[in-house]
Amino acid sequence: MCLDQSSWDCLQKDTEALPPSFPEAPQVFGVQEQPKTPSPEDKSICCRASGHLRKVHCANGHTFRSKRFSKRANCAVCSDPTGGFGRKAYKCMHCKILVHKKCRTLVRVPCKHHTGEENGRPLCSSALKDFDFLRVLGRGSYGKVLLARHKTTDHLYAMKVVRKDDENLSRLQVEKQIMEKSLNHPYLVGLHSCIETPTRFFFILDYISGGDLTYHLQQFGIFPEAHVRFYSGEISLAIKFLHEHEILHRDLKLENLLLDADGHIKVTDFNLCKAGLKAGEKTNSFCGTLSYLAPEIIRGESYGFSVDWWNLGTVMFEMMVGEPPYPFADSPKNSDLNTYKVLQSMLEREVHIPHHLSVEARSILKGLLKKEPEVRLGCHPQRGFIDIKEHPFFNNLDWNMMEKKQVPPPFKPSIGTEFGIENFDPEFTNKPVQLTPDDSYFVNSIDEFGSCCVH
Repeated sequence: MCLDQSSWDCLQKDTEALPPSFPEAPQVFGVQEQPKTPSPEDKSICCRASGHLRKVHCANGHTFRSKRFSKRANCAVCSDPTGGFGRKAYKCMHCKILVHKKCRTLVRVPCKHHTGEENGRPLCSSALKDFDFLRVLGRGSYGKVLLARHKTTDHLYAMKVVRKDDENLSRLQVEKQIMEKSLNHPYLVGLHSCIETPTRFFFILDYISGGDLTYHLQQFGIFPEAHVRFYSGEISLAIKFLHEHEILHRDLKLENLLLDADGHIKVTDFNLCKAGLKAGEKTNSFCGTLSYLAPEIIRGESYGFSVDWWNLGTVMFEMMVGEPPYPFADSPKNSDLNTYKVLQSMLEREVHIPHHLSVEARSILKGLLKKEPEVRLGCHPQRGFIDIKEHPFFNNLDWNMMEKKQVPPPFKPSIGTEFGIENFDPEFTNKPVQLTPDDSYFVNSIDEFGSCCVH
């Protein structure tokens, strides 16, 4: 990989750095450098400087160089503190973002120098009138999700429309903050922008065209264990990231696990998340999806990160068996009685794991579906996620490659139409997009009322 002309110009301005050795480089001290080309595996270019090698690392249009900083800032990828007290961080020579050394290859946001955009992201206007609303992708108690196309850039986005009220305003603000943190994570749906009107939030999200795992499980019936290993590995890394950032998801289920166009997992829907929960701390809100509720929630106990690992076990069970370990009947008749019986059985009855599953699969399901959180897999106060990584079910998984999103997916969704909506429920996509009267009003008057919450 070679530096572009702008990167070369930046290096020439640095009085400490001399030009790198590659074709068309000028003479240094009267000696013509021999043309050299870095190998395809070499992602960095070395510059001679002050008797030692200074490396320039290129990733997604960024040109990173290590520097020591006296002030502390947050990494643009993982949001953890970087720099400070003379410690090194990696800074892009163009857009000036800071990252850790370990995070430099994980940057998803393009460099503004190459995109021509001030924020480095695809242009995302703060005006609703700048979008075409193409399809309804989903609808629920929270509101609706629309497929939207930006008129200037032609980028496709998923636009989540949520009504504001006093009861959910603080929760929506938390959801927005979590999605902002998620933008650079490979397995979390990120927020590009948020338009706020007096009555609604319009979250402009990544459009993930592969559909959710519920849809694909309906097509397959069950997933092969190799598929489950891949999906649960990526989900585990997303959970780990959230927990490291003091976020408890609380609603991991197949409907909230999407596949991108290549077949990688994207965790979405942070509506029930608990933010600011440190390791060892607990909360006590009764919330979640009934079939996925952890026993400690049903018992009315305080709980922590353990419930997300229970949810992972439930998701893995459903992918391998075709239904949750404690399925709820859909019949509305005596629904309250049925709910009570199922919740009671979740506390009293052990999960029946089919014998046709491999020994490793049965073992990890038993570990994740332990009713007592203190002995549940992934919940050890010191080892935690290490116990999951080292479980025999994941023996053939390269975690280092997976963290870099470099493990090939076992399945690639079929995306044949213009907008890739064939992986979504036709019950929604066949319906015309109809904005409510005040939605339509704000589309026309957004210059007066609309504001962008991110940029």
